[in-house]
Amino acid sequence: MENPINRPGDVALIVDEKPVNLRLTLGALAELEQRLNVPNIASLATRIASPAAADILVMLQVLSKAGGTPLDPSTAPVNISEMMQAIASVFKKALAAQNEDEKKNIELSGG
Repeated sequence: MENPINRPGDVALIVDEKPVNLRLTLGALAELEQRLNVPNIASLATRIASPAAADILVMLQVLSKAGGTPLDPSTAPVNISEMMQAIASVFKKALAAQNEDEKKNIELSGG
């Protein structure tokens, strides 16, 4: 089977022996804010640091849809620890990529 991870920052979660691609996009961030009813990214960060089960379901739905492999996590037989590790990895990779872009911009501007 072809590996669905095809962009930097993507994370694969194996569900029913099939890879589900998780991706964080600006649209996914906006959808997470809306569906989790938080006003901004800072509030979202606080909310996902200690999520409820419903929050995990929403995050998996949104991140898998953004990754091109939509998942219905409410029926998916997957380990909660694996779910949380995959979600955390998506956010960590996105932040790392952002930090690298900022460094490049500083270097290009001569700063």
